[in-house]
Formats: sequence, C-alpha cells, structure tokens
Amino acid sequence: MDERDGVVDPDEVLAELWRDVAASDGRERARALVVAGHRLLELGRGEEALAAVDTASSLLEEAGDALGHCEHNAAVVLLTLDRVEEALERHRRAVERHRARFDNIHAAACEVHVADVLRLLGRHDEALAVYAAAAVELHLHGDESSAGEARCKAGELLLELERWDEAWAELTAARELVSGCVGCVARCMSLLADAHAGAGELEQAVAAATEARALWDACGDDEDVAACDLRLATLLARSQPEEALDRLSQLRVAFRSESDAVSVARCDRASADALEALGLDDEAARHRHASEVVLAAAGMTEAA
Repeated sequence: MDERDGVVDPDEVLAELWRDVAASDGRERARALVVAGHRLLELGRGEEALAAVDTASSLLEEAGDALGHCEHNAAVVLLTLDRVEEALERHRRAVERHRARFDNIHAAACEVHVADVLRLLGRHDEALAVYAAAAVELHLHGDESSAGEARCKAGELLLELERWDEAWAELTAARELVSGCVGCVARCMSLLADAHAGAGELEQAVAAATEARALWDACGDDEDVAACDLRLATLLARSQPEEALDRLSQLRVAFRSESDAVSVARCDRASADALEALGLDDEAARHRHASEVVLAAAGMTEAA
C-alpha cells in the first residue's frame, strides 16, 4: 500500500518498501524512504523518487543527522529529470553538509560529482579545477583509487578538448594511482592511446592500446576488448593498412552478428583510411559514405 494516496502500488518490491515506510518513523523511516526512492528511480518515476528523498532529508534534519548523502541522492534524481542546474546546487550542498561534519573524504568525493555536472554544463575550466582539487584532497586522505578516478575524468575531458599533452599528464598520473584495479588501469591505457594518437605519436598509441586490450581481456570484458581491437585497427589503418583491413574484416563480422550498426560504421570509416593508404580511392569512398550515413543517422559526428 502506498501510504501517500491509499493506492496499491503495482510494483511488488515498491509496495513492500511502502509498508516499511509506514511501519517506521524517524531515522528508520528516512532510510526506508531513501531505498524507496532508489526503486522509484529504477522504475523511471523520477518526480516521486525526488519527493521520497526530500522527505527523507527533512526527517534526518529533524533528527539532527548529516544530510550529505540525501543531497547527493537528490542530485542524482534531478539529473535524470534534466534539471542540471538544480543537480549542481544539490551536489554543492552535499559537499557543505559533509564538511560541516569534518567528513572531508566524502566531501572530496562529492566534489568529483560537482565537477561531473560542471563538465555536463560545458563549464570545462571550472570542472578541471574542481577535479584537480578533489584529486589532491582524496590523495591526502589516502584514497588513491578515488583520486586516480578524478584525474582519469580530468584526462578524459582534456581529450575532448584536444589538449593532448595535458591529457597525457593527467592519465599517466591516474594510471599510477589506480594500479590496484585492473579495469581502471585498462581504462587509463585506452584513454592514453587516444592522447598519443591525438598528439601524432602513433607508435606509443599502438603500444598503449595493445596494453589496454590485454588488461580488458584479463578482466573478461568482451565489449571493451572489441573496442580496443577497433581502436588498434584504426590506429594501424595508415601505417599498416593490409593488417588493419584484416582486423577490420573480422571485427565487422562480429559487430554485425550483434546488430551493432554504429561499430560496423566505425569499421567502415577505418577501412576507408586503410584503403586510401593502399591507393584504392573509389573503394575507400564507398566505405566512407556508408559510414557517414549510419553515424549521421545515429546523431554522431564523423569524429565520434
């Protein structure tokens, strides 16, 4: 029973959660409301999720508890509702709530979320400054993995801005900080391959992509292995076009079997580069046109 309106909720999990809400009070009621908010968000009922989290926040405030986590939850919900400026404000309030309790490590983690939203808003220099400050604070408090993730996000943003040397520096530092997580190192190496490629350092780019592929393979992540295979083939298209075409032919078959039209289009685009390197301009033009049609239909730029 949904205690708010007396209507039985069609979702059985949520119906049980509402019973927990009705049977509790104070902090316990707040915790039950937060869990209900998570379930509502999973069901795509964002406005209701926000109401549940805000009610939990009010209950915790009455109990004198810290509200940082509730502010964070509200910000996450607001992002799903495309209320980005409000989400930024709630993330900043989460930082303030944590700092008021001298919980600096959680405050720094929330600063990373602030940077994420600034990045989403296109406020790139502000985002980079916040990522940097959060990474320093997380490192000082011994959370090297989270510090590395912050620097990795900064490196990824710098790649988007085509600031290749700065991206390389951030990602190299991030790689050392996240060394205890194989998947995190693999992600850093994948991004480092892009930084090297952007700077025209093909040999280093191939080496980084090859290392990333081996790490993703060790993780058993087939999707990321395939993405690295495509990255490698793309990098080799100009310098080793015949090998690149062999790789791309195999990848195209795999992507078609998964109905992944965008990845097939990326194969076609890389194949066009390899064919041009071999002097097969007409065939290259056909592949490039096929790629552009699919990527345009998917709302992606040619460089995506």
